[in-house]
Amino acid sequence: MMTGSMVSSLVSDSFGRKRGYLFVTLCMGFFGMLPAIAIGPGTYAVSRFL
Repeated sequence: MMTGSMVSSLVSDSFGRKRGYLFVTLCMGFFGMLPAIAIGPGTYAVSRFL
């Protein structure tokens, strides 16, 4: 969470609040669905970490 807040604040400062929010929302959606296609325990663990 600490890394995400630092990165999202940099994105928001660079591209604006609306674009930053859209970017973070799309990333959360993508990385939230990534464990569903994991082919093994290792890839599942990595996808949950991301």
